[in-house]
Amino acid sequence: MHLGDCVEVTKRLPDESVDLSVFSPPFPGMYTYSNSVRDIGNAKGIDDLMAHFAFLAPELLRVTKPGRSAFVHLTQYVAHINSDGFAGLKDFRGRTIEMMQEAGWRYYGEITIDKNPQVKAIRTKDRRPAVQDARDRFEHDARRLARLGTSLPQGRREPEPD
Repeated sequence: MHLGDCVEVTKRLPDESVDLSVFSPPFPGMYTYSNSVRDIGNAKGIDDLMAHFAFLAPELLRVTKPGRSAFVHLTQYVAHINSDGFAGLKDFRGRTIEMMQEAGWRYYGEITIDKNPQVKAIRTKDRRPAVQDARDRFEHDARRLARLGTSLPQGRREPEPD
């Protein structure tokens, strides 16, 4: 585990030294983490966030071992009538996929995760704890994605079978 600016820390990591990256980039305009103009969380919108994120994506590719993956947690960006001129969604997910592909990543698929497993458990009267249900789904999806080779870096070879 490393503490610091993700772009600066990633630049110091050796080539092909990371097996798996799992992260959730800040969603534009949702939270302010610091006063720094370099803080990706201070992005004013999707375009600004993509400009910031583009500093990380190529470095993340460089440090990722051949045939390994990056799992990126995203949500769509809500458009507001007062600031955007319409109410609806902006395609934050698609823009992130496109930016990662421009950095050399391959897009292999996605998993949709229910936002609140507790609400589902109450609604369906499921007796299993919601946390256990969410963990089981995550483990199942992780095994399935491992077989699919999700998010393999562009031009990288497939891992050798064990």
